[in-house]
Amino acid sequence: MESGAALETRLLEAARGLCLSGGLGAISFRGVARAAGVSPGLLGHHFGSLERLLERLVAREAEACERWLSGWRLRFEGVGALAAEDVALLVEALLDDWTGNRRGSAALVAELRVAGVAMPGAGTSGIDFWRALLAGRVRGGLALAPLLAGLVADELPFGLAIGDVPSYRMLRGWGIRQLVSGVTLPDPPALAACLADLAGQARTAESWTGSAEERATRIAAAAADLIEDGAVAQLSHRRVARDADVPASTVQHHFPTVAALLEGGVAMLYRRIRRQEEPGRPGRPTGIARVGRATHGVALAALRDPQLKPYAIDMRWRRGENLQPHLPSLLELPSGPCALAAQAIALAAIGGELAGVAGAGAPLPVRELVREMRASLGHTDVSDSA
Repeated sequence: MESGAALETRLLEAARGLCLSGGLGAISFRGVARAAGVSPGLLGHHFGSLERLLERLVAREAEACERWLSGWRLRFEGVGALAAEDVALLVEALLDDWTGNRRGSAALVAELRVAGVAMPGAGTSGIDFWRALLAGRVRGGLALAPLLAGLVADELPFGLAIGDVPSYRMLRGWGIRQLVSGVTLPDPPALAACLADLAGQARTAESWTGSAEERATRIAAAAADLIEDGAVAQLSHRRVARDADVPASTVQHHFPTVAALLEGGVAMLYRRIRRQEEPGRPGRPTGIARVGRATHGVALAALRDPQLKPYAIDMRWRRGENLQPHLPSLLELPSGPCALAAQAIALAAIGGELAGVAGAGAPLPVRELVREMRASLGHTDVSDSA
């Protein structure tokens, strides 16, 4: 006879599988029961409510992440100093392990961050792992630890969605090396070709260019909300009609197909991200967190819908484009190309805020951390008044 612990494990694995294939919104009592091969009544008896099931799923995932990171940490017991290249290789290997061998875990953690669900402990942000690993082994390690935790958090959904794209992997590797170097490396000669290749595979929707009718804009905004929440699997004329408070026939008039609805929602997301227009509903994040949540929502959607992969590529290769012109005044950097430095810093900032690396609701002090790390490596930055 199956023990209570074994049954719970089976039920939670079924819930996590539903999340991987359809997002958090796909987790329902009926769906979990069907996937686990049990009756809804047995599921209800064990957990009592869907909310309790989700709470246990989150706690169980936090525990699993702690064990997984502990295994990585044990590999370095007795190891002395680590070179920057060793740290960069470690970051890439850890991301590959998470997005390749632990895809269910990676998708669940990324979904929870998009949904703004806090997870117990620091395991899923990785800050404790990086602090323990780098302290005493890498110069500037304590400043580098939260930056790496943020970068890993931002790369996680993109690794799931576009990790099979060679140019993305090259870009990711260069960005990691830029960060662990203290943002001291010049842009690689091949960077422009890599970015051009990604741009050729990308698809962008610069702004909402559909009907000027107010109801069409409201419909596109409702579709964008679903995508931003990582719930593209729930995108339908009926669901969007309900959220936009319009008849389903009106949704179909402006967006005849679900694909057209998807295009309108992504276009609206671009307007929110690029032009900071159309503020979200009350309670939605703004600024860096908003950008992270929206772009991660698209990446998670692309994980499940190939139509969105070109949008995910576009949102990743453009990371840091708004920051790049300001870098020379923030850090003592040459005024020439610094696209890779801008990407690395933007990744750390966005991922750090979504993962709560600096604490609940606190932005990651990326500028101060980079300056501290650079100082420890012997680089003198511009004055604080710059």
